[in-house]
Amino acid sequence: MNGKKWIRAWIIIIIIIPFVGGFNYIIDPLGYNDIFLYKYNANKATTDERIQKFNLIKTKKYNTYLFGSSRNTIIDPSLVNNRLNTQAINSAFSGATINEIEIYINYLLNNNYDVKYIFIPIDLFSFGSTYESNGKIPKEMIDSNKSEYLEYLEYFTLSMLKKSLLTVYKNTQELISDDFKIYYQKGMRYYERYLNLNKDNFENYIIKNVTSKTPYWHSNKISNIRVKKLQNIYNKLIKRNIKVFIYTNPITYQQILKGTSFLVQLNLLEKIVNKTNIKIYDFNNLNDINLNNNYFIDNFHFNYKVADCIVDRITTGDSQCGNNFGKVINHKNIQKYKENIENKYKILKQTKIYHK
Repeated sequence: MNGKKWIRAWIIIIIIIPFVGGFNYIIDPLGYNDIFLYKYNANKATTDERIQKFNLIKTKKYNTYLFGSSRNTIIDPSLVNNRLNTQAINSAFSGATINEIEIYINYLLNNNYDVKYIFIPIDLFSFGSTYESNGKIPKEMIDSNKSEYLEYLEYFTLSMLKKSLLTVYKNTQELISDDFKIYYQKGMRYYERYLNLNKDNFENYIIKNVTSKTPYWHSNKISNIRVKKLQNIYNKLIKRNIKVFIYTNPITYQQILKGTSFLVQLNLLEKIVNKTNIKIYDFNNLNDINLNNNYFIDNFHFNYKVADCIVDRITTGDSQCGNNFGKVINHKNIQKYKENIENKYKILKQTKIYHK
């Protein structure tokens, strides 16, 4: 390549790189800066949920926060508002660990947010000693030694450009439905394919996406440090007169019977309530929901009706998911409760056949 071609190549590179960086910064497909909002990028379908939820939280419109993993992203804050006369937002995000939830709660408290209620669900992986999420915590929420200039370099990547183009395309083509926008503004996930099922194809969907899927657990080793984190979070919130609801996420019987992780989760509940005033709503007491695949979107996530039942059971003591849906446990009844569930588990293991 001669000198003139080198010069042309460098000129093209010098022009393209700032254009790519500027374009990505304006479209902001992951919601990192949240500065420019037009009809072409208002709905960021590729947003990291951690960033999305932080952008909702920092508006200070809310006083009730529903944390948790992807399982909890379908809990409707409007129902919580109706039950508790409050202003709730769904703050859950995929793969949430108790470490990350602590960061969000500390942000609320350290910045003097008005907080009345906090919902904290329990997933075994959230307390796993080896489990780490791959999400991106907003830099405003953490003390970081990372240079802001390094943060900005991500805007110059081709992967970010691809996300920017996808965001523009979806907004321009109006592929994002009004229903999606309503869910998105509440912080909820919109499982379009599931929500649009009719009676004719519902059964096939459940067989394909729930019944026939191999059940799995992310982790089966408890971190005592993470257990202590939850206990500290609880004590900190109670001292500030903030009501805390702690509960387990319902799972399928296939997952319950997969290996021994379900029993490890029982041990986790015991560790959490031990020598504390914490009470937990356990929705894995081998109830009608656990034993019926029709109440799940896939082999890891319960459906919207179950989400409503969780809210009703916690806030009113009743629900539309059966009288046996959920059991309140504390340090006084945990031993007897564990023995009861372990016996039911043995019987279930002998009678239920599940896909391996």
